[in-house]
Amino acid sequence: MTMTERTAEKVKLAIHKGLENEFELGGLRFRACRREVADIDGGVTLQVWTSSGDAERELLRFDCFRKAPHYHAPGENPDETKIDPERFGDGRDWVYEQLTLNARRLLEQSGWTPDAAAVDFEALGDLEPRLRELVDALPEPTETSYFEVDAARLAGNQNT
Repeated sequence: MTMTERTAEKVKLAIHKGLENEFELGGLRFRACRREVADIDGGVTLQVWTSSGDAERELLRFDCFRKAPHYHAPGENPDETKIDPERFGDGRDWVYEQLTLNARRLLEQSGWTPDAAAVDFEALGDLEPRLRELVDALPEPTETSYFEVDAARLAGNQNT
C-alpha cells in the first residue's frame, strides 16, 4: 500500500452529555452543559453565541475539562488553545475572569468584531456570578452520542 492509498484509522468515541442551561447578557448568549468524553476526560463545556441578522454563530467554546482544559475560537475551530491545568485546574475560574474582564479580546480572537450596539461590555461586568450559577445548576450527563476521530489524535490526547 502506498502512502497516498492509506487512510487514517478512525475510532468511535462515546460522548456523554447533560442537558444544557443558558442565559443572555449584554447581547451574548451563554450556554453550558456537562460532558464526559469516554473515560478520557470531561467536565463543563461553556459556549458563547451571538445572533447576527438571521444567523446564529458560536463565537467561543470553552472545554473546562479536568485533565486538558482548552478553548476554541471560533467555536467550530478544531484547533485548541490550551488552558494550563497546573495553574488553573479545570480552567473554570480562568474562563469566568477572562469573559468578565477581557470579552472584547476573546471575541476578536474568534474573528468576530461586534459593532458598538451588538455587545454591552459594561453589562458583562456582572457575568462571573451568573456563569457560576449557570454551571453549578448543570445536571449530570444523561445522553450518549458517538463521534468519529482519528486514532492517532485520540492516542495523543490520552497522553495529556
